[in-house]
Amino acid sequence: MNVNLRDAVLVVVGGHADQATYNAIRRLARATTDAHERVQFYRALAGASDPRLIEQTLAMTLTDELQPERASWLIRAVAAGEHPELALEFTRKNFDALAAKRGPDFRAFFMSELMENFTEASYARQLVDFRPVHETSGGRIEALRAESRINESADFRAHQIPQIDEWVKNRLRASEPNPSS
Repeated sequence: MNVNLRDAVLVVVGGHADQATYNAIRRLARATTDAHERVQFYRALAGASDPRLIEQTLAMTLTDELQPERASWLIRAVAAGEHPELALEFTRKNFDALAAKRGPDFRAFFMSELMENFTEASYARQLVDFRPVHETSGGRIEALRAESRINESADFRAHQIPQIDEWVKNRLRASEPNPSS
């Protein structure tokens, strides 16, 4: 199968996976020796729409199944999908265990990177209140940057999206055939 097509198919299959399909994809991820394939299989698992499967995906980041940098990537991949709140909740709950496996950079920077998937101002406030990001000067700087990006996204959603929606509605109305003609 064409590699590009395989990647797209895996995303769709992973997104709609039931437990049996999820298990099969995970077995494939564990069995392959090709790094690209492994990433694609785990990306498919991270894109599952079933929250129970997402919880299983996140739980594997606490094991030795993945290298530490891949485990961090997998959490971010979940956060970029349908259930970012599950990735955030999992990271908060398991922060010390995750940080112990990944070192000081994780403590200082990971939460800021993860929180950038959110576009509501309340998440910026949550980041400000998350103590580990303030333990180093680099962590504080990155947290401030992430807070700013989250607030910019929230502002965009609040002000620009409604205007864009209105513009689209007006364009659609203008393109509709006039029934009186």
